[in-house]
Amino acid sequence: MEKSKQRICVIVDGYSAGAYLAPAFRKEGWTPIHVQSQPEFRSFFKKKGFRPSDYDENLICDRDYEKLKEVLKKLSPEFILPGGELGVSLSDRLREDLNLFPNNPRRAKARYDKYEMIEAVRREGVPVMAQFKTDCLNKIYTWLESSGLSEVVIKPLKSSCTDNVFICENKEEIKYAFQAIKSRPNIFDETNHEVLVQEVVVGMEYIVNTVSYDGRHRTCGVWEVGKKRVFQGGRVYDYVTVANPENHLCESIAGYCRDVLGALGLDYGPAHIEVMQTSDGPRLIEIGARMDGSNVFVNEKPLRCLETNQLEMTVEAFLRPQEFLGRVEQPNPVVQYAMEVSLIVPHSGLRLNSDILSELEALPSFWEIKLNATPEEKLSRTVDMMTSPGIVWLAASSREKLFKDLEKIRNLENRGLYVSFGSD
Repeated sequence: MEKSKQRICVIVDGYSAGAYLAPAFRKEGWTPIHVQSQPEFRSFFKKKGFRPSDYDENLICDRDYEKLKEVLKKLSPEFILPGGELGVSLSDRLREDLNLFPNNPRRAKARYDKYEMIEAVRREGVPVMAQFKTDCLNKIYTWLESSGLSEVVIKPLKSSCTDNVFICENKEEIKYAFQAIKSRPNIFDETNHEVLVQEVVVGMEYIVNTVSYDGRHRTCGVWEVGKKRVFQGGRVYDYVTVANPENHLCESIAGYCRDVLGALGLDYGPAHIEVMQTSDGPRLIEIGARMDGSNVFVNEKPLRCLETNQLEMTVEAFLRPQEFLGRVEQPNPVVQYAMEVSLIVPHSGLRLNSDILSELEALPSFWEIKLNATPEEKLSRTVDMMTSPGIVWLAASSREKLFKDLEKIRNLENRGLYVSFGSD
């Protein structure tokens, strides 16, 4: 096919769940082009599913943005999407400059900077948590005392994968969190010049995945999130499980998220929103203006959890917008309940026990296991998503069955899933 007759789409940083965009559009007859926002990335992102063969070209943005823009103009793509969190900022800029379904340019920073994110939503009258940012440790102590709060969240202004997120109850924990973040690189290898300090909002955490087109937002799914406290106030994922979309609470949370999307000017594309349901109603934790990195469609053993998924919705929105808009108010029913369980290593110097690993696969609701380490590797203590040795996916006809197997997984962790490194 001649290049002039090709229908071209661009994926910026097609890593994590974004790696599935190119094959999905190619299946529909489109030609995907990849844009790499930086010459080099940390290996954590490199191994997240990116396949050069999925694209006709890989363009690297090596500080010459104008050159990249001109190359893309000649290719005449019809739309641009970010693959993962890395690509959100560059994708936004290209979409605006090439006039390809741009999101509100005045809110661009608020779609990746966690401080600006909350403030932009606050300015639109949507309830959010109290917060401030600072490069001074003593200002955090002063804020905690003057606000009357007993604990605070401290995290980077820009991050992903629970990178250096701490809930601190005292000065010792605050100092540890501040020193772990300030002047150190975040997950994107960018130096943290300030830290974000927020009030702790109490309740059940939810993930809401959406797809937007022309300012209208469809909810793909609402997921309940359980987290555990670890060393020095860190929090790691315990489990994530799908919630019943017919539950009235889910619709209330989804409505709040539509207000958040509007406040952030996110009119086109997928979004991944984290919300705390408090006694005063939902409160935004943060949002990713891209697909959910742990979406169930990335599993190698396909299983239909919801009637449709975020990938399918994204493809429909950009290729068949009228069909998408015609379904934007429709619910997305649960076909089978699913749960993502993060493995949690209690301390460093351990390894996975292959004998116990096989017991995980014998669980009644076992679906799939994805390991980040082998039994031959030394493990670090789990303090975030990157240091979890793996994820166990469960699927069953009811949530009750999932929670029974979650308890079994934690029991297996306590009785030998991890053994001392070097032991036979």
